[in-house]
Amino acid sequence: MLHSARPIREYSPLAQGAGLPNVERAFQALKALAKVDEPFSVAGYSIRTTVPTSHSGNARAAYWRTGTYIPPETTGHKFTIEAVHRENTTAEQQALVQNILNLKSDSDWLSVDRRTARLQGQKDASIRVFYDHNKLQAPGVYTGRVHVTPENGAGVAAISLWNTVVVPWVFEHRDGYARDWKGE
Repeated sequence: MLHSARPIREYSPLAQGAGLPNVERAFQALKALAKVDEPFSVAGYSIRTTVPTSHSGNARAAYWRTGTYIPPETTGHKFTIEAVHRENTTAEQQALVQNILNLKSDSDWLSVDRRTARLQGQKDASIRVFYDHNKLQAPGVYTGRVHVTPENGAGVAAISLWNTVVVPWVFEHRDGYARDWKGE
């Protein structure tokens, strides 16, 4: 259970992934999920978003590099979430599924257009994320996630919308196209 892992201090989500496995938290999450009644037809969730640098133009996470393109602050970037149903679920059962998804960003530079989204029947949920350009000024790699937790999922996050923004160092003529780093 990825979302029960313990984050490693001083490492970005991109560098550590989910973090260190925490067996006790995973067990507690599984116990809580075992008490959930609905919707058993939902086996998981699928994410897709447009990413111009991907071969297909789509991906499960967003990646941007300032200096080339980053979505405007006013329009943000769209993710689509859909329920993945178990193989033996009929179309009628899928049509009955209603699921509220709670959305929460883990980064101050990444926000989401709302706190909840609804999956109803076989319809997707479209979520828009926004990037605070003022907080993405210093060179580095910024990784943020919007955690998606089903309301009836015992407080256990089901998926995350991953966003990575690279702010490169700028090498200019006035610096002799060079930069010195000390201590790192």
